[in-house]
Parts: sequence; C-alpha cells; structure tokens
Amino acid sequence: MCYLFGTALITEHERTPSKPDTAMLSPEPPRGTVRSYLATYGNPVYHVRKMREDLAAAAHALKIWRLSRLEDDPAAFANAVRGKLFATFVVAGAVSTLALPLGAFAQAATNSAWAGLFWTIGIGHVLANGAFQVIWYGANRDLYAEVVGSRHRFMALQHDLMPIQWGGLKIAGVLTAIALPLNALGVVALETFAPHLIRVLPIGLLALVFDALLFNSQFVRAMGNLFERHSRRLTARYAHRCGRLTA
Repeated sequence: MCYLFGTALITEHERTPSKPDTAMLSPEPPRGTVRSYLATYGNPVYHVRKMREDLAAAAHALKIWRLSRLEDDPAAFANAVRGKLFATFVVAGAVSTLALPLGAFAQAATNSAWAGLFWTIGIGHVLANGAFQVIWYGANRDLYAEVVGSRHRFMALQHDLMPIQWGGLKIAGVLTAIALPLNALGVVALETFAPHLIRVLPIGLLALVFDALLFNSQFVRAMGNLFERHSRRLTARYAHRCGRLTA
C-alpha cells in the first residue's frame, strides 16, 4: 500500500529500514585520487565506451517505454531510467534550436550582434529546460499515476528532475564561461570588420556551430555521467515502490 506525504511516495518497503539491494545495480563511477580521476576521465576510450552505453541504454528504454513495468527489477529499471534521461536530453536539445530564428530576429531588429548572441543563448536554455520537463513527464506519466492531484504531481516531477537540471546548469555554466569570451571575439570582429553583415549573418548560429565543435562532446559526456548517477537515485525511489504495476 502506498502513502502520500507531501510530494514523496512512501511505501511499506521504504518505511522498514533494510539494507539496499545494490548488487544488481551498475557500479558507481570510479573514485580515488585526483591522479586516478584524471587518468580515467582523460582517457578517450573511457568516454567512447560510456557514450556507447548511453546510446544502448536509450535504445533499451525506448523499447520498454513504460518504466513502471520494471519497478521490481532494479538493474533494468536503472538502465532504462538512464536511457530515457539521455533520450529526453537529446530531444530537448533539438527543441532548443528554435531559439536560433528568435535570436536572428532580435539581431536583425536591433542591428546588434550582441542581441543575437544573448537572445539565442538565453532562449535556448529556457526552451531546453522546459522541454526536458514536458518530454520526461509526457513519456513517464505512469510513474506519477499514484500521486493524487496535479499540484502534487508537479512537485513530484520537480523532486525527480530539479537535481538533474541543477547539475546540468552547473556543467553548462562552466562551459559557457569558457565559450562566451570566444563567442564575444566573434561578435567584436563582426561589428568591427563587417557591420553591414549584422542583419544577415546570425551570430547565434555561428556560436552554436563553434560551441558544438569545441564543447558539445564534453557537455554530452558530463550529462551522461549525471544521468547514470541520478538513475540510481530514481531507482531507490521507485523500484519496489508498490510492486509491479500492470500495463
């Protein structure tokens, strides 16, 4: 039997202290000294392997689709959650490209490459984060079916997703702090040497291509690690919640 306290679903299994079953879950990412950390995360082979795992997990999750079918199988549930988080991230990233025409419009309307750059970045982040929540909820409504009331469902959704989005915001903030000065050089060059092109050359698109070539692989891999860690938290929250839910 499930009990609703605030926004969290508490089960009889969770109310009884017990040693968590971690044997079936994938191992934690390697930890140790700074040297061992750099040796692992600086190894391209490691990142290629993890990217293949992310893609395989996404394909697995899309085949299963209803995560509630796996609530009594922690290992499969964690892998499916990781995959659906990654797939949701990819689709939300595609949605964020809608910021490009809006940034181009702002740039042309104001005759300012700075406006084009910051409108594209700002609107892109808003669209990506909003789309992530909408897509995740739409694809996983069965996880929240036990939560009574739209307000409680919304809060349960935030309880699940805000730690991911906050972690992603911190990762994106670091990469943006590195990329922005380089993007700014492009803006200065455009306004100094080719001001007649400001209305027709979208700086947001140029910045997107530049950042994709230099930083996107690092961002995608860092998010993949974040999804892997958070999948364990969601597994602890939902697996064995109320036994297997029927399709």
